[in-house]
Amino acid sequence: MSELLSTGFSSGGSITRSIITGSIGSGASGDILDVSPPAGRKITLLHLSTFDLLAETGISVGFGGTVFVTATINGSDPTIGNFSVGSYQPYAGTLPPVGNVQSVSGDTDESLVISKGVGSTGTTIYFAYEFGE
Repeated sequence: MSELLSTGFSSGGSITRSIITGSIGSGASGDILDVSPPAGRKITLLHLSTFDLLAETGISVGFGGTVFVTATINGSDPTIGNFSVGSYQPYAGTLPPVGNVQSVSGDTDESLVISKGVGSTGTTIYFAYEFGE
């Protein structure tokens, strides 16, 4: 065990995680989620998907004002051109789930912004994030 972990546990310390979850309903437009971390912390996006076979086009995700992906959010089919974040359920398609990532983090003090570029959302988008060091 590392010295840091060993010291933390031998002195009675513990590790606490606080994960924030939620959903964005249909009819949302513009910046549909804008979260700033507490000072000196960063945000890790742990989950971003839609329900079952429903997809949401034109979703942008970024940290600190820099968009890193604009794609179709599709939790049941994160193939080329589609995107999702988080644990991935069994996939029966012909292409691998290349659009799925386990998590993504911004830098310290960078806000997380998820936006709908054109129009409004037509399905529910589910998300989860946590604040880290």
